[in-house]
Amino acid sequence: MDEIRYIDRKWILIPGIVLVVWLIFFFLPTFLINKPWTLVIFLISLFPVYGCILYCRTKLNCPACGAPLYAVNYRYVVEHKREIYCAECGQKIQVR
Repeated sequence: MDEIRYIDRKWILIPGIVLVVWLIFFFLPTFLINKPWTLVIFLISLFPVYGCILYCRTKLNCPACGAPLYAVNYRYVVEHKREIYCAECGQKIQVR
């Protein structure tokens, strides 16, 4: 019987939270205020957001073989399923 491996839910939720905060504090004021300095702040604020998304994406790998788990976000957020299987090795992985 295969052992169930786990990945943390926080690596799925952190980019979503960061994007919502970025939308409220940087994206909306850029278009509502419409000043040149808000566009500069908007463009500068994209780098940490993109870095956060990339960092969290690298944490979503199979614990057994290290292959990237591309479908884990869709299955957890949209389909509400906590168990997935790795496409490379077939390991059962659960989100906790």
